[in-house]
Amino acid sequence: MAKRMLPFRDLLKPGTAFQWNEHLQTLFEESKVQIVREIEDGVRIFDPDRPTCLTTGRSKSGIGFWHLQKHCTCEKAEPFFCPSEWKITLVGSRFTHPLESRYAPIEGEALAVADSLDKARYFILGCKDLTIAVDHKPLLKIFGDRSLEDISNNRLRNLKEKTLRYRFCMVHIPGVKHRATDCLSRHPIRDAEKFILPYDVAQETNHRLLENLHLENSNTEYICSARDEIMRSSAVASLNALGLKSVTWDRVRVATASDQDLLLLCEIIEGGMPRYRHEVPESLRQYFQYREGLSTTDGVILYKDRIVILQSLRKEVLDALHSGHQGVTSKIARAETSVFWPGITPDINALRANCQQCNRNAPSNPSAPPVPQMSPEYPFQCICTDYFTYCCNHYLVVVDRYSNWPIVDQSAVGAQGLKTCLRRIFVTYRIPDELASDGGPELTATTTRQFLRDWGVHHRLSSVAFPHSNCRAEIGVKTVKRLLMDNTSSSGDVDTDAFKRAMLQYRNTPDRDTKLSPAICIFG
Repeated sequence: MAKRMLPFRDLLKPGTAFQWNEHLQTLFEESKVQIVREIEDGVRIFDPDRPTCLTTGRSKSGIGFWHLQKHCTCEKAEPFFCPSEWKITLVGSRFTHPLESRYAPIEGEALAVADSLDKARYFILGCKDLTIAVDHKPLLKIFGDRSLEDISNNRLRNLKEKTLRYRFCMVHIPGVKHRATDCLSRHPIRDAEKFILPYDVAQETNHRLLENLHLENSNTEYICSARDEIMRSSAVASLNALGLKSVTWDRVRVATASDQDLLLLCEIIEGGMPRYRHEVPESLRQYFQYREGLSTTDGVILYKDRIVILQSLRKEVLDALHSGHQGVTSKIARAETSVFWPGITPDINALRANCQQCNRNAPSNPSAPPVPQMSPEYPFQCICTDYFTYCCNHYLVVVDRYSNWPIVDQSAVGAQGLKTCLRRIFVTYRIPDELASDGGPELTATTTRQFLRDWGVHHRLSSVAFPHSNCRAEIGVKTVKRLLMDNTSSSGDVDTDAFKRAMLQYRNTPDRDTKLSPAICIFG
């Protein structure tokens, strides 16, 4: 089907002129016949009263599913408990969009569930005994009995909402038993020449699967063994054909002597670089910005202590740098000790981005989406804290997120001083539900953590050295520093009339948007 539908896929690409001809019309008619034939095979064995299972899988490149029905008399209804009698009704896969490929793992697996349910909806809508099998265990909680308002992630909530019209239970299947769906998700429908398996082996495998209409362990082992044997033989043949050859000093010297541009560059370097870029020949202007570090030794051009590689040898050098399939940083570090040419860093980045082995074996999973902050509903439900230094004196500032009410105290040394200040705030105002900070030895000390647990306060730690993550406290620090100017004693004491007057003015100043001051928000 992929081979037949490939011409239509090319027509849908942006910028491609849409031209319909007799060849496409013939393929279109043949595709309709093939699709109808496959649907007939699936519908012929489908029974809405049998136990039904939908297995889903996801990778960065695609998502896939298998729709199976139980045709045995075993008491256990677990998928794959009796693999020879779970027959296939429908199979599907598709590529992921660029945005979907960057989803967090749990979001991608949830997308596979929602998309698979939609693809198989004509078979499973109204199904009384439907089981969805996944190999990502956190999905069991997401698609369990949890209500929508308990899911803070907007994307997960939207995906779960799309599945509410289906009645199903979800089970976890270990990855070793989830090979068929993983195969579809990792190798969705694509160009025929890009398949890992040759066309004849793939055709024989598909014929066995569709002809028997059930999943057998022997089929899975056959596919894996055939694929492994082909990849091993291909790897050996490609290694023998490489003809690896080292890029030695002599090779670079001979290549430099045979290159007219580099010979001219040697003459310019030895005679002195011109002062202006336009005075350098156009083909050599890329070297002008490196003129301070260029020199020649034994007919070879050097940049500082690195050998300048000419165009004809750069591919071999890049292959050598990438032979260990290390990351970009490691390859650049290796190149900085030995070789150089203008634009070497972009070339290394492009080489790493186009390496299929690196992309497949070491994908970088996106970080999980941030957890949204709690929105306070009343004063001192959420407070933020931070330490700062002003005029060689250390201070602790506490800000209420609801009212912007600031509290500042000359910090005592250690966690004990922090506990004393927090205890006074808890007794005076109320015990907060959450205390936010960006860490610090006093805030992360064992005694402080135990103190907050005893008082039932959740401590939310934000990123260190990233002010935006604890923005409310950072704004409070900036505000208090203004209040401290010319209002404290020489020892930094805040118990002065001048500082209290400044604090009183700030607490009574209305907000420009709400027209309410911090004092009105707290005391009415």
